[in-house]
Order: sequence, then C-alpha cells, then structure tokens
Amino acid sequence: PVPASATFVEDGLQRVVSRAGSPRDGYLVLSDTYDTDWRVDVDGVPAPMMRVNGLFRGVRLAPGEHTVTFTYHPSKFYLGASISAITALGLALACTVGARRRRDAASPGLRA
Repeated sequence: PVPASATFVEDGLQRVVSRAGSPRDGYLVLSDTYDTDWRVDVDGVPAPMMRVNGLFRGVRLAPGEHTVTFTYHPSKFYLGASISAITALGLALACTVGARRRRDAASPGLRA
C-alpha cells in the first residue's frame, strides 16, 4: 500500500505541482483560496476541482501515487486584454480614416 503523502514539486503563482499518494480514495486539499479560474490535472488528465469547506480548492484522488497539477487561467484578464486590443485597433482605424479625410478636404484640387 502507498502511504498518505503530499509533496510540492513546484509552488508558483499560476502553477502548483504536487506528488501525492493515498492508500485509498481520498482528497488533496490546498489551503489556497478557491477560484473558478484554477484548473486541475491528475496524472495529465483533467479532473474536476472541488470547493472544500467553502473556501479552499481540492481534487479527489484514487488509491496510488499521482502527480497533481493546478494551473491558473485568469479568464477575466484575457477578456479584458481582448477588449483593449479591439478598442486600440478601432481607435487606430478611426485616426487613420480621420487623417485621410482631413488631408483630402485640405487639398481638393490634387485628386485624380
């Protein structure tokens, strides 16, 4: 049987990797705040993340040894960055069209 254990392999801001062992069905719980933008893989396979005690994040583990990877994907950041990029492109297009119209209005005799 595998002894109950958990060891951090990597503990970063957007990625946490742990090696965990369990002699029977169990849970790996991180005492970090639960957020829906976290994703979890167990042995490279996506797994459902659980809210534990209403505050923490965790994942169910089958008996045996596992590599558990939590990865943070800030969806609101990506949405905001996309909106900002689209707005910047729109402003650049509006400035280009406006400059062209002013140039054409200032020199009406140069048109072919």
